[in-house]
Amino acid sequence: MCCDSIGLLEECMTERSRVATHGEKRKPVIGITVGDATGVGPELALKCAALPEVTRRCNPVLYGSESAVSRIARTV
Repeated sequence: MCCDSIGLLEECMTERSRVATHGEKRKPVIGITVGDATGVGPELALKCAALPEVTRRCNPVLYGSESAVSRIARTV
């Protein structure tokens, strides 16, 4: 795991999953802040958001510097 918060994230997503009108479960949208654009935050946030165990349970949205995340995305 890339961070200790995955367990808490999984618990939150399990508790808050919603049922769509056709009986399908919709994945919740979870915001992930990238933190300091010059630190390791953008890389960690991007890697966490791309983990299959995260995308299987939610639709992650990154909040922070778009240029920092774009720069990291090209190198990862």
